[in-house]
Amino acid sequence: MRHADRKQMTREALIASANAEIFENGISGASVRRIAERAGYTQGAFYSNFATRNALLEAVLEKHMQVRLDRMEAILLGEGPLEVIMERLGAWLKSMQDDRAGTLVMLEFQVHALRDHEFAATYNRLRAVQHASIAHAIEAIRKQYGVETKLPPRLMSLGFSALWSGFALQGRIPDDVEADDLIGAFIRALI
Repeated sequence: MRHADRKQMTREALIASANAEIFENGISGASVRRIAERAGYTQGAFYSNFATRNALLEAVLEKHMQVRLDRMEAILLGEGPLEVIMERLGAWLKSMQDDRAGTLVMLEFQVHALRDHEFAATYNRLRAVQHASIAHAIEAIRKQYGVETKLPPRLMSLGFSALWSGFALQGRIPDDVEADDLIGAFIRALI
């Protein structure tokens, strides 16, 4: 195996270990030593892959955001009538509500960004990239379906993010409310 491949495997193992530590202990409780040990590596291996703890946190956050963004873009840019796309989006948001680990990790990042000004710059940069990508997908839907919206795509993207964050903080969508109905109502209010 090539050195570059081994280094990438080490990075991925450290990222996965950090993700698990953050889920179990929060960011403040996720030490470099425990992250490295959990992944089966030394602290030296950690620092040969990440200059700082915040550099690792950035990699974990990027991975989380990319997975969610890829899924959202696949839904928004998928085939089918607009109503079907909105149903898929609602179902996906509802499934995210059941992803306790992913939700807790993302909430940890939000709180950490509020506490750590250095990390906040990274967090806000990655969020801006995420919002731009979602806005681009919304604009593609507007063009494909000839839909006019009351808000520009960027503000709609921010609204989706706020909606998800609100559900994450509240813990669950109420049982008597269907997620796809709620998302559909949100979309219809903006069209």
